[in-house]
Order: sequence, then C-alpha cells, then structure tokens
Amino acid sequence: MNRHGGATLSLPSDRRTQHVSEEGCCGLADAPRWVRDADLTRLTPRECDVLVALGECLTNADIARRCHITERTAKKHVASIFVKLDIASRAEAAVIAALRKREFRSPRVSFRTLVGPAGR
Repeated sequence: MNRHGGATLSLPSDRRTQHVSEEGCCGLADAPRWVRDADLTRLTPRECDVLVALGECLTNADIARRCHITERTAKKHVASIFVKLDIASRAEAAVIAALRKREFRSPRVSFRTLVGPAGR
C-alpha cells in the first residue's frame, strides 16, 4: 500500500490523437486526491519555478543552472516543496507539475528586464 491510500496513478498516454482538447482531457477532476489537495499557493514564486523544472525531470544541477542559483539552494527549494505539498518524491512533484501546470503563477519579470543591462 502506498502513502496515498493505496490508489495507483495511471497517467494518460502521450499520443496526441487521444487528447481531444486541453480542457476536456486529463483534467484535474481525474487526478488523484493528493494531486488536487496540494496547496500550490503555499509555494514561493521561486519554488513554483523549481516545481515546473521538477515536472521536466531536471536534476538539482540543471535546476540551479536554469534558475541562476547554486545547486545547494536548488536542493533546499526541492526539500521545501516536498514539505509544503506533503509529498515524498520527485516523481510526485512531477505529477503535480504536469497535472496542475495551468495554476502556476505567470512568469515574473526580472529586475534585469526592468532596469536594462548594467551601465545604462
């Protein structure tokens, strides 16, 4: 028995022909309760970025490079996500990221984008 009450997760096939529309297929209503119950509002914007990266099966080193942080910081963000979402694995994080991707906050505007290149 797994930690989510014995329920097994069957992900939809990746064949595009079986996906009629984004709204009518693979919806959150079909997701396991632990996916629906994960409170994404508890995550910081950076943790949301890291969760998206976990959904892409990136390693901590790859997450660090993408987010311009150290690998140790990436590891701390992953651990914080596990605690806040009450999950125990990167696979569970990837499932949440995949099935709830529409709920993530819109991309943030970086400080560099606002002020332009250094020296201007």
